[in-house]
Amino acid sequence: MVVYLKAAAQATQRVHVYIEGDGTPWIRHRWVARDPTPRNPMALKLMRLDANPSLYLGRPCYHGLHDMPPCEPRFWTAARYSEAVVESMAMALNALLEELSMDEAVLIGHSGGGTLAMLLAARIPPVRAVITLGANLDTDAWAAYHHYTPLHASLNPARLAPLPPRILQLHLAGEEDVHVPPGLIRPVVERQYNVHWQVVRGQNHDCCWEALWPAVLAALPAWMDNADLDFEE
Repeated sequence: MVVYLKAAAQATQRVHVYIEGDGTPWIRHRWVARDPTPRNPMALKLMRLDANPSLYLGRPCYHGLHDMPPCEPRFWTAARYSEAVVESMAMALNALLEELSMDEAVLIGHSGGGTLAMLLAARIPPVRAVITLGANLDTDAWAAYHHYTPLHASLNPARLAPLPPRILQLHLAGEEDVHVPPGLIRPVVERQYNVHWQVVRGQNHDCCWEALWPAVLAALPAWMDNADLDFEE
């Protein structure tokens, strides 16, 4: 998988890990895409705004790797959140964090990247917090809502136990998001521990997380030190 690392001017033992959305698994909801790499890499755009040490954790078979064994279309369609995908990302990230000597990690995922962040968090001991933006946290409910074929080969965060209380959670949903409406996210969020949940006014699935992101980043240090989360929408 592809990894990008962004160092910070000031040393810290906490790294922000960005995970991208599903990209383009299908073309017009009918044909499987040959290359699922996103045309609008939202997580990468957010990472560019981040002055903290940051790591962009590419998804298996994305970013030009779709033709390399063992890649095959199921890993960006029905099995996009499968045990094989999650475990490969967990192994890679644990190795990277050890190599970088990072004590803490914050997982940040947009859309399907937020799904993977939730599935990865308990497998990465240094994870201190998870932040999702417009994330699909109940893949069964999402598929039913859109009349899509269920992702039978994937793990579903809604069917797993809540994350350990030691992991802080911030879940942001777009008020105008028709791809992952807030109503699909809320039931999953409400059964989690140490969670902050917010529906962002005027926000849809993609626009305009970049405008909000600097304020969120500015509020994170105090939040991670057990203060209230306070940022302007």
